[in-house]
Amino acid sequence: MSAHEIEAGIEHSQFEVSFWGWAPMKDYQAAIERLRRDAAEAALIRDLGTDMTKREMFDRLHQHLNRLADEVEEAIKASKESG
Repeated sequence: MSAHEIEAGIEHSQFEVSFWGWAPMKDYQAAIERLRRDAAEAALIRDLGTDMTKREMFDRLHQHLNRLADEVEEAIKASKESG
């Protein structure tokens, strides 16, 4: 999105600033859903695994992905409250 488009009156409430520029909120929702889905898959692999080292690694991955999704949700909430 160009600066001209932003100046032309695109509502800020529909977009948030990301590392790569302006992105629709639905993209963030999709990212959260993808992180949650990947976390659930890691938990499933953890639960089905027999090797304790791999189970621990997939448990850490599960926790990490859920934490990332939580952080994205918190950032969206904070952005809405400040803007």
